[in-house]
Amino acid sequence: MEEYHRDSLRELRRMERQEAEHPPKNKGSGWITLLIVLMFLAAGGFYFKTARPELFQKYYDTLKNWADEAVSVFQQEKPNDVQQTVDEALAEQNETV
Repeated sequence: MEEYHRDSLRELRRMERQEAEHPPKNKGSGWITLLIVLMFLAAGGFYFKTARPELFQKYYDTLKNWADEAVSVFQQEKPNDVQQTVDEALAEQNETV
């Protein structure tokens, strides 16, 4: 058995205190957790798509429309003069018919 003297015991206690104050971080555990959650979501989506395709398509279309509306809010374009003139001409044509 190894023999310890006062300095080595002090150093051991100091190292234990440092480890208690600053525990080592588990690198990558957040990414692994995210990967597992995404895998379960993908499996659930696959099951949902195969078990109830009509309901899946309904939710997919709703989500896609919501995303398109959200994008259109941030990409509002001012109608240019040509487009406005074309719209007015079409509106007049529809009124005369």
